[in-house]
Amino acid sequence: MSEHTEDQSRLQESLEIQRAKMLESIRLGRILFKDDPKVLRKIQYRELDMIILENAYARLRNRFINPMLAWAERVRAKNEAYIKRVSSIPRNATIRKEYIRCKKTSCSGDHKHGPYYYAYWKDPTTKRLKKKYIGTRYERTEKAKCEYENNKSK
Repeated sequence: MSEHTEDQSRLQESLEIQRAKMLESIRLGRILFKDDPKVLRKIQYRELDMIILENAYARLRNRFINPMLAWAERVRAKNEAYIKRVSSIPRNATIRKEYIRCKKTSCSGDHKHGPYYYAYWKDPTTKRLKKKYIGTRYERTEKAKCEYENNKSK
């Protein structure tokens, strides 16, 4: 479980506890002070405060927390895909940084996109040159770490 989901669950638990305490005090107040209109008015204000707080939390969650969690999940998925791609590259591969010419008509012809990293190696069985896309970033230390983990597990 990531830090963000732990923080969100802790926040959710504390809000639920506060909500339960508030509901209990409202219920007890309605029972104890059913004949006192001033206290009943205060209880109604407290109910309104609770509704306002819940709405504010929902807006906060929808506007900030949910997009942040979605972004963190996208980053995690990209990193996992990158590690999977890098770990499947053979040891004898050559890494090249390439800039690609865009095929879109809306993109200018002189501008190249990139850098994109590709691995090239000769397949020992077919004796043909193989090419594999790595990603928009490549760090040799990560490749070494992935190879070490793969060799360690074998």
